Amino acid sequence: MLRQPDGRVRPLLFDGQPLLPSAVYLDTTGRLHVGRDAVRLGYAEPDRLEPNPKRHVDAASVLLGGAEVPVADMLAALLGAVAREAVATVGYLPPAVVTYPAAWGAQRQEVLIAAIARAGWPPTTGVLQAAPVQARANATLIDIAWTPPVAAGGLPGRLVATQLVAEPVAAARYFADVLRQPVPVGSAIGVFDFGGGTLDIAVVRNVRAGADGRGRFEVAASGGLDDLGGLDLDAALVDHLGTTLRAEEPAAWAALSEPVTLAQWRARRRFWDDVRGAKEMLSRASQAPVPVPGVENALQVTREELELVAGRLVRRGVAEAGEVIRAAGLAPADLAGLFLVGGSSRVPLVARLLHSELGIAPTVLEQPELPVAEGSILAADLTEEKPAEGKPAAEKPAEGKPAEETLPDRKLPEGTVAGETVAEQTVAGETVAEQTVAGETVAGETVAGGGAAEEGRGRGEAAPTATVEAVAAAVEPAPDTQPRVEPRVEPRVEPMPLTRAEPALSAGVHSNGVQAAGMGSAPPGLSNGVSGESGEGPAPQYADPVDPWATGEAAHLAAGGAAYPTSGAPAEPWLASTDGEERRLPAYRKKWVWVVAALTVVVLGVGGGLVVRAWPDYPALDYQPLSEPVRVKPVAPVTSSFSATALRDGTAFFAADDGAGQLGVVAADAGTGKVAWSNVEAGSATRWESFFSVPDALVAVTAVESASSDRRVVLLDPKSGHKMWERRINSDDELLFAGDTAVLVDRSENRLVGLGVRKQGKAGWELKSPTTEYGQSTTTVVTVTDVEDLGGVARTGGKDPRIVQVGADRSVRVIDADKGKIVAGPQPNVAQPDEDIVAYNGRLIVSESSDAHRMLAYDLDKLGEPRVLYTPPGTNDRVQTLSPCGDDRICGVQKTSYDSETAQVVAIDAAKGGEVWHRSAPHVATLLPVGDAVVATQETSPGQVMLLDAAGKVTWTKPEIVVGRIDAANMLVFSKALSASPDDPSMSGEHLGDNPVPLGSLKGVRSQTCSWDSEHLACVADEDFVLQTFTE
Repeated sequence: MLRQPDGRVRPLLFDGQPLLPSAVYLDTTGRLHVGRDAVRLGYAEPDRLEPNPKRHVDAASVLLGGAEVPVADMLAALLGAVAREAVATVGYLPPAVVTYPAAWGAQRQEVLIAAIARAGWPPTTGVLQAAPVQARANATLIDIAWTPPVAAGGLPGRLVATQLVAEPVAAARYFADVLRQPVPVGSAIGVFDFGGGTLDIAVVRNVRAGADGRGRFEVAASGGLDDLGGLDLDAALVDHLGTTLRAEEPAAWAALSEPVTLAQWRARRRFWDDVRGAKEMLSRASQAPVPVPGVENALQVTREELELVAGRLVRRGVAEAGEVIRAAGLAPADLAGLFLVGGSSRVPLVARLLHSELGIAPTVLEQPELPVAEGSILAADLTEEKPAEGKPAAEKPAEGKPAEETLPDRKLPEGTVAGETVAEQTVAGETVAEQTVAGETVAGETVAGGGAAEEGRGRGEAAPTATVEAVAAAVEPAPDTQPRVEPRVEPRVEPMPLTRAEPALSAGVHSNGVQAAGMGSAPPGLSNGVSGESGEGPAPQYADPVDPWATGEAAHLAAGGAAYPTSGAPAEPWLASTDGEERRLPAYRKKWVWVVAALTVVVLGVGGGLVVRAWPDYPALDYQPLSEPVRVKPVAPVTSSFSATALRDGTAFFAADDGAGQLGVVAADAGTGKVAWSNVEAGSATRWESFFSVPDALVAVTAVESASSDRRVVLLDPKSGHKMWERRINSDDELLFAGDTAVLVDRSENRLVGLGVRKQGKAGWELKSPTTEYGQSTTTVVTVTDVEDLGGVARTGGKDPRIVQVGADRSVRVIDADKGKIVAGPQPNVAQPDEDIVAYNGRLIVSESSDAHRMLAYDLDKLGEPRVLYTPPGTNDRVQTLSPCGDDRICGVQKTSYDSETAQVVAIDAAKGGEVWHRSAPHVATLLPVGDAVVATQETSPGQVMLLDAAGKVTWTKPEIVVGRIDAANMLVFSKALSASPDDPSMSGEHLGDNPVPLGSLKGVRSQTCSWDSEHLACVADEDFVLQTFTE
């Protein structure tokens, strides 16, 4: 939005439209395209497109076309587009205000500040600029951005700064000044910002009146739901329509729900676009058509149907609004108003439910995307006010004069328009239902807004002093008008093991914050030496509220991944991920795998060998050629829908979906193939997601059901096959297995619940999760592992029954999962829920995300004061991707300013502190520890894995193979990527330090489903199950 000299406001136009889609596309030359051009280019190469960069604000980078693109670069590309349009419109780069959600902390704001610097906007403090700076032909962003604090050419100087303002404060300003709604001093309004990807809620209070009589607002409480937005409503409606299509047009629905070809992926995208358009039309009409690719006649959907499937989702948002209001110490009736903003607020059901359940009639506009941007422009008028008494000014006025006198209104060159642009949600914007405005990313689109200084930061207090200079010092702005990323050619690969169409776990870390402690960067069973082999990547399932095109489906095409998750070996599929720690997208992947176990360690190396220390207790196995396969008959037909295996205590367990959703499970002796039992007691589901074993149960998990937004977890008795119990868990919840207990991380009720595995799932204990003073309850829960877990065959469910919980208030406590007793803590100010932690061998290791980025160690038995283990040498160096790599050693990946080229593996002494060794490893993604050695998986082309010994020396590198650990010194090596379809990979057995022993080839097996122990191999074949031996 541009403010003209007479105070009028008008939007910038992008391709003739006031909305700029927030999409970012990386072409093969390394150039980032944004907006509608990015969307168009993405149809041809979807793996290079990211429609919603804001969802990744907690991640260092996002994989586009095989290259890691820093999130700040994607946001900078969008801000750069706004800057270029502003220059084209007014002839120079005007000051700007960028808005951000009130709940964003310093770390997220730093990403935004870095993006501002890289885009060439002035820093967030003030800079004297000669007015105006004229743009030169073919000038880059940096050429036209801003000048040093010197008044050039004799022109009067002016304080120029890019400032940050909280979105609800801007919305409150619009509510009071434009809508002229009364908000007396001391009263407050609620802001319900329902975007395309998230819901942000805040209570904003008028704390005082300024000299001009206008109120001064500040945020009294904030909250929201990162996993609720317009995309959730789209997903629910798609799944609803899928019920009809599945029955009437099965072929068309199969192509949409399980696309294989690029044409099918494009058709799927068009279908989602049409569903989204129908949803928007239903805010204006009672009925809307939805064209279906491959079907002659369009489906008709009514507003009643939309409200039926969306009701439960919207009620979650209403409940959260009530919580935020209470956190502000108010009742809904105490509010002076409830203001709805964001594109998804158009859905009539939203205002109706807020009114009926909170008892206050909300205010909603025809264009709810605009108020935040325009409100920030109005807030700009208040920035020249002197700071509150006792508060320092944001910048020292020039020549000792008051700030008011250094900011005169100047005449601009004839024909120019004085405008203040706000790159409001192009960057920090909310993904709203498909349009963007004034910086509000609506349904993937964004708009530039206008404004000035931040309100709501305290009574008259200056805007945040965090500046761009500090970030820019370490980040050289790109010389081109767009940030560039060096392109890499991805190798052609087969579908990877344990992949899924949903947000996968990253490097042993549960996407929603739950991490198998001791896992570090690599998942418990899988590491990828070939970039892009993460299968489908983040998320195409319909029930999960993530735009499937926008996420992992695109990456899936490049990787050749399978359409749906399949079991891998020997670790469990829901814990496997070929993504490295630096590709973790916490905000984006927050909602996926809800079942996490206390398992041993990473055991698979995809694209490279597995590192193993040759411990004396693990001699070379007596490898023999693969035996003739023993065939096991399934109880339900084997199809391409879902299949998996598990091996435990000499028994092989096989599971297969018959194509209609019924899961058949068979247990057989791993040596003879004699069937112990078989049944279908797990029941049926729209789609099964995972199958694995824990010490006393077999666990089968369904995908999220969109109608209920939950999933079903079924536990079977491994001895009899009978169903022990089942439980429905919310899409946001997680389930960890520690000791004899399944720990439910119940996010909707903000609690932990201990469920007895052998006690019919009955709740044995319950603990409320820690919250902040504003009621925020984000939490991370990890299991505790020990030295034995790193040396044995991969198992789900460790011996240590303890779990560690990190609260939203930065406190940490250790809990005995079997008893529900807090055995250590709570200890305050330990870690944020999104920081890297490892609970291993009696210690809690924390890698700080701020300040000096130190690595700290706490005693798990008492959680006292920490010991500083390591401080990176540079202020911009940070260690992430933590993983045990020895009894008293922790390894991690250290990068400078998130630059993958600078990556190196560092080993830290966890007992005495200090660096043991470091080794350069550009583009390292994951670490696989075994003993004192470690494997570093590099996302190069082709992908490769380095084996680093106990001294950090490179033992070998191997490209594009799959290696699975048998024990701490023996491994199985597959000749090629694992496949969900019948395939014939050759295999070899290898003892660390010895030559590999050829074992022969598998014949017609779905190698992605294979699991093993030290003697047996269990796999799903084309139509049945097979058992083979490879040692004596």
